[in-house]
Amino acid sequence: MFNSESFLTILKTSDNVDELQAVKEKVDLDIARQRSKDTGGDDGWFATRNLHFLSVVSSLCLTRKFQELYGFVSEALRIDVNSCI
Repeated sequence: MFNSESFLTILKTSDNVDELQAVKEKVDLDIARQRSKDTGGDDGWFATRNLHFLSVVSSLCLTRKFQELYGFVSEALRIDVNSCI
């Protein structure tokens, strides 16, 4: 079964910079699309949770990309993905 935890694990272990960049670009588009639709109505909690998850995915892609390109990640980019699931 494929779920968000599996998806994050795949991203955390990916070493393909182009794929990480492609995922980040798609996620950033989804974030912008969701923010433009956010009305703060009854689905506010779900929208906020979804935006948070997408932000975590975007940050994870950026972190992994830096790790692959430069071999390290500054503390400013490091995130604890396990606390975000």
